[in-house]
Amino acid sequence: THHNTMTKHCCCGVFSITTGAQILAALMVLGAVGSIVSVCVPNAKHTPATRIGTGLSSAVELIAGVLVFLAIRKERAVLMTPILAYAGISLFCIAIAFILCVYGLFDQHSVVPNWIRFLLEHKDEITVATTEEPINPEQYVFVLTVVFTLFAAIAFAFSVWYFSVFHNCFKHLKELERCILAFPTNNWNRFSTRGYGLYQA
Repeated sequence: THHNTMTKHCCCGVFSITTGAQILAALMVLGAVGSIVSVCVPNAKHTPATRIGTGLSSAVELIAGVLVFLAIRKERAVLMTPILAYAGISLFCIAIAFILCVYGLFDQHSVVPNWIRFLLEHKDEITVATTEEPINPEQYVFVLTVVFTLFAAIAFAFSVWYFSVFHNCFKHLKELERCILAFPTNNWNRFSTRGYGLYQA
């Protein structure tokens, strides 16, 4: 049973659960650092509000990502809580956006189509494919709504997978903690994450 617990793999089947979570956490940390650096560089496009918002969200991502490595290293599931909360909130927001996009396909005066109209009205220049007849603005809004819906669907699917990787890692660490309590300390090195390589050999 414990041998199977230690050999669990993530959904792709290539990496272990912990390795998959660490890869995503590393990408998350790199992205957060990049965002923090970008808002620190003077740029006219960044308002004080966007700087603060981006800085805070990036700091949260950075902390949550680092805690993933600590959780796996120390085999403490509770340290996975921040990343689960972050991934869960992101999944919820993207799910709402996806629902609004789908609804917008059937109601062209709902939130998403109206938001697209707002963007088009405030955009200085819109590049569209040239045709013999001018494009109906409402048709253009509908096409963009379809495009946004497709992107939202992809983002939603990715977010579900993203959350599941960290959630599976959390459950995996919880199982390890239960094993630690169930087995004597002097025998646990056979089943722990750090001792698993020696156990395999």
